[in-house]
Amino acid sequence: MITSDVIQAAWKKVANDFDYNLCFPRFKDYYENSSWNDEHFSKLKCHIEKHFFCYQDFYEGHDYAWATDRASYGFMPEPYYQISILDTLLGNWIQYKGIKEIEPCFDNVCARETTVWGLQRALPRVVRHDLLKFVIIPYGWDDAANFVAAGLLGSIDLVAILNEKKTRQQPIINDFSHAHPFWRAILIRAIIGNNKGRQEEFYWPEYAEKITNTLHCFNETPLYPDSSNNENQLWLAQMSVAFAIAHEVGHLLDSRLKIDSSSDELSADYLAFQGLWNCNTAAQAFFKFNHDPRFHCIIGAVLFFTTALIVQYARAHFTLPIESRSSVVALRDFLKLRFQRMIEIISVVLNNISDCNSYFHNIPTVISLCVAYSNAFCEFVDGFSQDALALSIARINEIKIAHGKLPH
Repeated sequence: MITSDVIQAAWKKVANDFDYNLCFPRFKDYYENSSWNDEHFSKLKCHIEKHFFCYQDFYEGHDYAWATDRASYGFMPEPYYQISILDTLLGNWIQYKGIKEIEPCFDNVCARETTVWGLQRALPRVVRHDLLKFVIIPYGWDDAANFVAAGLLGSIDLVAILNEKKTRQQPIINDFSHAHPFWRAILIRAIIGNNKGRQEEFYWPEYAEKITNTLHCFNETPLYPDSSNNENQLWLAQMSVAFAIAHEVGHLLDSRLKIDSSSDELSADYLAFQGLWNCNTAAQAFFKFNHDPRFHCIIGAVLFFTTALIVQYARAHFTLPIESRSSVVALRDFLKLRFQRMIEIISVVLNNISDCNSYFHNIPTVISLCVAYSNAFCEFVDGFSQDALALSIARINEIKIAHGKLPH
């Protein structure tokens, strides 16, 4: 039987490999004594209990009783992330439960957030330890997803488009300049993450602030640009993160299913979409929106690939040596292929929705805008002078020397 003690003991054995900040007493104390909002957790706990009640057939055979125990988690977002895991597992269980010869293992998948703040180590991943499988979402990924969403909302009235009665055939937008402060914030995190010394990586915001203030190519860019679209921004970002979590769960399931022999990533994308298409309750747990759960699945997939294109391009552009830049192009092309495959899946399911509300009708418009948005970001990055970036990174190294190691 899995308990909170078992989870915490297992995570303690693997955590330092993925969250070196926990080596520092300040971070370790914050993690272990995180000041939680009781009302927030209570709401999520009630939602998970409702999940148990509504899908008793699944939970009779899969022990997730620990998911309602606050002691099973470290940081506050983890119970919300756990709901996305349960949604994905259940949604795929509905699809494959009768096919015993290929039925994957749906047990013991646990959400974890790490404190990694820059982008270099910010990719979601899965880690196995004994019976447990940890789906890890670094804080840097969540942070970037919020900036991607904020920049998009700063340029486009996305909610108005989704609620329009008529379908927009050809979206017209050539100016994403309102997104530039948010894009710069993402690039700052990518550049800061270029420092690889274990004891000297500047992921702490107070050090990042000092670095930011010296980067002349990001002059006067705030570390956390303001956003007036807080609720919508959070919704878009968390739907994106939910799909990122579902993708990692897809990798766990595909170890048995082998959906797409050509690519593990394409298989995981498909299983993520299928899981959240069949069961997507995360939005209802956290937001006031009462849209069809399938709508949240589509929006999550679109924003996930938009975020992935932006984050991966920023990471690769600033963390790879110049002679390896060709891999940037290959990475970008493969992500575009995955996005195109997902767009094809979305097109098929949209054609099969007979009660298509206005927000479903305008999803193709949103997809076109998100593709243009991610392309504009890549052009924005390419426009920076390499000499200016080299000088900026050199200035970061000067700050390292001036300030020494991170405080313990």
